[in-house]
Amino acid sequence: MSKNFRPVQPLNRRTVVSNYKPHIHWQYGHEEPNHWKDIFESCGGQNQSPINIDYNITIGQSTLPLLAYQNYEKPPLSGMILKNNGHTVELELLGDEIAIFAGGLAEPYIAKQFHFHWGSNLSKGSEHQLDSKSYPMELSPLDNLGLKSLTDHLRNVAKPDTNVSIPTFSLNSFLPAFRSDFYRYDGSLTTPSCAESVIWTVFKDTVKISAKQLEAFRQVQSYENGEQVPMVDNYRPVQPLYTRAVHRNFKIPPPKTHWSYEGSHGASHWSSTYQFCASSATSRQSPIDIVSSHMQNIRLPPFILEGYDSSNSITLDLKNNGHTVQADISGGNLFISGAGLPGTYRAAQFHFHWGSDNKRGSEHLIEGRPYPLEIHIVHYNIDQPDIIKAVTEKNGLAVLGILFEISEADNKGYEKIIDELNNVFSPYSRYQMNYQELRQLLPKNVNEFYRYEGSLTTPECHETVTWTIFKETMKISTRQLMKFRRVYTEREDLLQVPLVDNFRPVQPLNKRTIISNFPYSSISSGSRLTLTVSMFVIASLCAILH
Repeated sequence: MSKNFRPVQPLNRRTVVSNYKPHIHWQYGHEEPNHWKDIFESCGGQNQSPINIDYNITIGQSTLPLLAYQNYEKPPLSGMILKNNGHTVELELLGDEIAIFAGGLAEPYIAKQFHFHWGSNLSKGSEHQLDSKSYPMELSPLDNLGLKSLTDHLRNVAKPDTNVSIPTFSLNSFLPAFRSDFYRYDGSLTTPSCAESVIWTVFKDTVKISAKQLEAFRQVQSYENGEQVPMVDNYRPVQPLYTRAVHRNFKIPPPKTHWSYEGSHGASHWSSTYQFCASSATSRQSPIDIVSSHMQNIRLPPFILEGYDSSNSITLDLKNNGHTVQADISGGNLFISGAGLPGTYRAAQFHFHWGSDNKRGSEHLIEGRPYPLEIHIVHYNIDQPDIIKAVTEKNGLAVLGILFEISEADNKGYEKIIDELNNVFSPYSRYQMNYQELRQLLPKNVNEFYRYEGSLTTPECHETVTWTIFKETMKISTRQLMKFRRVYTEREDLLQVPLVDNFRPVQPLNKRTIISNFPYSSISSGSRLTLTVSMFVIASLCAILH
């Protein structure tokens, strides 16, 4: 006996009632998210997520305070379960001890789970977009050691509907290093049921992950038409903003004209856009070639360094602004005076210039000879309210320039900073770190130096800088210097290329005199450097993070 069943009949106007909530299958696919609303009514609402965050129409809200994090720095005591639910990898938190509060939130929110969205290639993967740009999870040449505790266990949940208990770890790994800047809007869950009950916080900064770790996510499996397939492109397309507002708790600097070190926007073209960069018979532009033929020996008093030897920790906001690696200084009170300076100056930032090889890189030359690296420590006059104002005022800035020579041994004083370059290798990325005793960045002898009046070495080239270039060089290893050469910039065509040769050619000295506070006859081949590190000045160098 077979085929003893009646074919299905028309439902007509009848309704089927169930006394349980049936499991309704949904998936991503090509057009699938567009049909979610056919089954889940909320998915067709006007407050849906994700969205494209258009930088230009966001609303500044300075009253949004920083978020506060409860127990994010500690491994959860109650345990973690890693799950493959067929749509994503989810990390369930079993306890209630982890939470966020403040940041404009009306009450604390307890963390219950984390989940991930990723793409099949590097051009997609994120659900939210920033200025129409998608992220695959941002790539780093090195593993994210915090996330390694999770990615190492992904193979245990490779199959759909599997889970495993994993050792607990700090959840700080899921947060960007720089958390003070964020966007805020009201939205929804990005998966069915698409409930419009979510207060979204999207950080301006990104979290790094290596290509190897990202590939581990792509090995996780899902179901499609009854077959196991790689779980990729598990993101919902961006939804209309409609009448909603997106707020940000940070200011947008005024737009700046593009400039670079080569091509049609290179240093030889700066003056067409930035009038102060032009060279004339009376200009005082920097950098220069420091030559004995234009030098005068004047004994100047020693430097007075205040706070440079302090063991109190300062905060460095390390950033790749597309032109250099710059560290903005906050916390601590670091000042320089004496040494013939026309006032007292506060330390604001330092930055670097380097070459593609050891035969070039510095901005300043000594008797016509360039060096592979130069660092400038930028200070502003305390008579001015901030560095932005000081940039345009006479005697507004004082910059300490240090030249470096190659050595076999690493420079221990710079080691901590150089080791963090991996966190800012991509254009417009940032990383916050603590640092002690800025004196480590200076040569032992700070009382023999060259002095001249000059300008910023980048647009807008304001002639407001009192320059000090130390006679004594510092050392850096080839290994450390190569880390600078692995930092990337972005060209106008959006192609990312190594950031190297970020130096301005030397400018005419004209009628200026270079002061040496030591007998300049002591300039010899022994003091001619092989490497120059220069810390650069100016707030106008700060690039916007996208």
